[in-house]
Amino acid sequence: MARIAAFNLGASDAGAAIVFGKTIYLYKVTREQLLANIPYLRHEVAHVLQYQREGWFGFLAKYVWLSIRFGYRKNPMEIEAQNAQNDKEILNQVTIL
Repeated sequence: MARIAAFNLGASDAGAAIVFGKTIYLYKVTREQLLANIPYLRHEVAHVLQYQREGWFGFLAKYVWLSIRFGYRKNPMEIEAQNAQNDKEILNQVTIL
C-alpha cells in the first residue's frame, strides 16, 4: 500500500508511509527509521488521529475529495498533518506498538 502511495507521489525511489485506520504502512522505510524521525512520526500519527475523528469511510471520502479539489500538497488534511510535525504533545495521544 505504501509502495503505491510512493509511486503516486513520485517518490518511488524514496521511502513513503500511508495510514489506514490505526496502522502505518511503510515502503523503503524501516520501523526504526520512522520512530527515529520524530516529525515524520508525528505527521503519520496525525493521520491516525484523523481516522479516529472522521471514521474509516469519512476519512477516505474526505481525503480523496480534498485531494481532488486542492491537490495533495494543499489538501487541508495534509496541511494539518504537516503542522502536527511540530506538535510536541501529539504522540501522547496514541500507543505505539
